[in-house]
Amino acid sequence: MLFPFEFPNYAAFSAAQVVPTITSLLEELETEFASFEKRLLENSASYEEIIRPFERINLRLEHAWGLVRLHLSVKNTPQLREAHQKVQGLLISFSVRIEQSKPFYDAICRVREKEKLSKAQKRTLDRLILDAKNAGIALEEEKQARFNEIQQRLAELSSLFVNNVLDATKEWKHFVHDPVDMEGLPQSARAMMAQNAIQAEHSEATAENGPWCLMLTAPSVIAVSKHAKSRFLREKIYRAYLTRASSGENDNHPLIDEILLLRAELAQLLGYSHFAAYSLSTKMASDVDAVLSLLNQVKDASWESGISDLASVKEFARREGIVDFQLWDVAFYAERIREKKFDYTEETLRAYFPMDRVLDGLFSVIERVFGVLLKEDPEAKGWNEDVTCYQMFDLDGTKRAELLMDPYARPADKRSGAWMDGPRPRYIKDRADQENSLVLPLAYIAANFTPPLGEQPALLTFSEVKTLFHEFGHALQHMLTEVDEVIVAGIEGIEWDAVEVASMFLEEWIYVPSVLENMARHYETGERIPESLMNKLLSARSFHAASFLLRQITFGLTDMMLHSKYDPAGEQTPLEVQRMVQNQTNLMSPLPEARFLCGFQHIFTSGYAAGYYSYMWANVMAADMFSAFLENGIENDQTIREFGRHLRKTLYSKGGSEHPSEIFRQFRKRDPQIKPMLERLGLSN
Repeated sequence: MLFPFEFPNYAAFSAAQVVPTITSLLEELETEFASFEKRLLENSASYEEIIRPFERINLRLEHAWGLVRLHLSVKNTPQLREAHQKVQGLLISFSVRIEQSKPFYDAICRVREKEKLSKAQKRTLDRLILDAKNAGIALEEEKQARFNEIQQRLAELSSLFVNNVLDATKEWKHFVHDPVDMEGLPQSARAMMAQNAIQAEHSEATAENGPWCLMLTAPSVIAVSKHAKSRFLREKIYRAYLTRASSGENDNHPLIDEILLLRAELAQLLGYSHFAAYSLSTKMASDVDAVLSLLNQVKDASWESGISDLASVKEFARREGIVDFQLWDVAFYAERIREKKFDYTEETLRAYFPMDRVLDGLFSVIERVFGVLLKEDPEAKGWNEDVTCYQMFDLDGTKRAELLMDPYARPADKRSGAWMDGPRPRYIKDRADQENSLVLPLAYIAANFTPPLGEQPALLTFSEVKTLFHEFGHALQHMLTEVDEVIVAGIEGIEWDAVEVASMFLEEWIYVPSVLENMARHYETGERIPESLMNKLLSARSFHAASFLLRQITFGLTDMMLHSKYDPAGEQTPLEVQRMVQNQTNLMSPLPEARFLCGFQHIFTSGYAAGYYSYMWANVMAADMFSAFLENGIENDQTIREFGRHLRKTLYSKGGSEHPSEIFRQFRKRDPQIKPMLERLGLSN
């Protein structure tokens, strides 16, 4: 099998395996599922007799396909793309075939109604029943056939969209030869850009003398936007990033149009008024109005502060001689204000966050809060030399899970951003012998941090430290599960707008003084971060927080408008919707040619379609959960242990086996409040 329950042999994977292995597996699973359906028709099956065979079929498929999906993200090649394209349609057809199985659907509906079940079992069946309805189980034959065509095409469009963004990002390069043009950029950024140039066949490139290669990867874009004194460079990379994948061979405009049109048709086939209603059927938010209410509430709390922030940036730039203030000046002069106000630079701060120390600090938090240890496994190998493997244990030595981490950017073949996935869930192979047949969870984390440069170790920005904690929060929810129903265990079966709660909660710990003091050590001297610098860093959390929230609101509202109010068959275009929202939420008028939608992978290639607001929704819940620690003494070991273990037993262990609102109430003894989030960002009245 391409991906067994044992630790995967990543070295043995090749694109040439994909077509024959997936094709053979699908044929085998089709025969197995047909036999399973026949048994369901002939006998009145119990929950165990229905769900266990179903789990095994899905696990085998997901394990095999997950390996293909992983390599598309971290080792993308033309050969793998071609293989993926050849079998993707077969996979979608089989998945739809299962979701539209009438014998299976009738069986789970009967069991849900008549059999005595646990909470996790009820949630499992409820999820499967809703998934079947949303997969067109009740559609007439002709409409079901059309529904299936749409699903196939949307999968194809998603792959094309991702590839266009990857190719556009990889292809854009700007070489700088004059050191004057690099003024202001930190040494680490120069070294990274020189390394880019070397990889682009400029073998003579050095950090000091260049040439330097700017790219559209996050480390490069952020470094130039915040630090390059050259307005020409800032403008060039700003315009390039906001127009990624929007022209030429990588143009995503026609894909966006078709995706939105097909999504609207799919929702109408199922009886929903629009795609947003279809999407919200699996989320906590009751309807579009509930989403808009939250976004507008946060906007109202942020607006005046955002206006004030921008005014101060413009005034600072004016004193520096900038009379024609532009969008590509905002980040640069905001950073200068932050440096002046808090008296530190990102580069100074970066020196205190070498990757190994950050991991030590992170693992210390995980041990104190959740009572688990992470230890490196030098024998296990990943898909790249950058990948490190870990094993997770309870404090009594019981092994709980395994984890792989791939932290560094590789623009040539790795997609941008940071993400976590759970390629292997907690699973019991033999219910009669659970203790000896338990398969432990396996998670992986991928990111695009600045890699080690020469003899210098990888040094993280504080934002990257936050990202690392965030993704580990997701991984912990997958690895700490105690649920034995795979469909609602770990990160599975959770309402999408609650998926980010576990990750955002863990982020909060980087702002705890004792955690920061323990974690931040200078990479050369080993000295702790000075208390004065640490206090400045903590105070800077609320710096321009309103501007960040308004940016998130722009994304969330654009997403929701496109999937609820926008008519794909009308005269308005998606870009006009984008601009309409920006005019309501942006503090400055956007560029006429800005086309961030063409690179907006979250809503066009993943589960965040009509769900980008989930980040804000989850942030409210996470900040409120963390406030329980603050209220009871965040530096008190007993508080951390007591509340941490309680949180492990609720949020992190139950996953999707209970509704997120129930889990929240079990921990906080009330419903979520927005005030803790706003207070943490300095925006509460």
